[in-house]
Amino acid sequence: MRTVAQLDSMLADAIEIVFAVCGPHHNRISPEVKIRKYKTAYGKCVKRYNGGVVTCQISLADNFVQDGTDEQLMDVLLHEVLHTYPGESTGHNEAFLQRANQLNALGYSIKVRQRFPEVRSAPPNWWIVCHNCGARLPRYRKPTIDLRFYRCGKCQRSALAVEPAKPRTLK
Repeated sequence: MRTVAQLDSMLADAIEIVFAVCGPHHNRISPEVKIRKYKTAYGKCVKRYNGGVVTCQISLADNFVQDGTDEQLMDVLLHEVLHTYPGESTGHNEAFLQRANQLNALGYSIKVRQRFPEVRSAPPNWWIVCHNCGARLPRYRKPTIDLRFYRCGKCQRSALAVEPAKPRTLK
């Protein structure tokens, strides 16, 4: 398991790389990586606004810190540092993609959506299940959509149902 000091050092390296390639900006970036229990994300960048000063906090998922390789961690940290640029809070706009491509030209692999199959994800709380083909879609909140109007992405039939991931006990 990586230490917090190792993660903070990797973040400092990521900031240095991004600023060297894409240029610095005036937003503050917290030098400490926070570890969170994210279920579907590997990392997040949260901007806090206080009297005209923007401070960005980068956090990583605990399972990703444990299971991800150093290269994967660096790619995600670089991705999150790109979100610290002014105007990047709206997501993955053209400026974000241009900066990511500049870093990818150096051998990094920054994508809008990263998927690392070897990294464990949190078990879902609910499943949308197709009773025709058996396809199962994980969900972390109970789906509220009317499944009569949706079709399975695998077999294109509409026999979908919501099932709890584990039996619930009554109290």
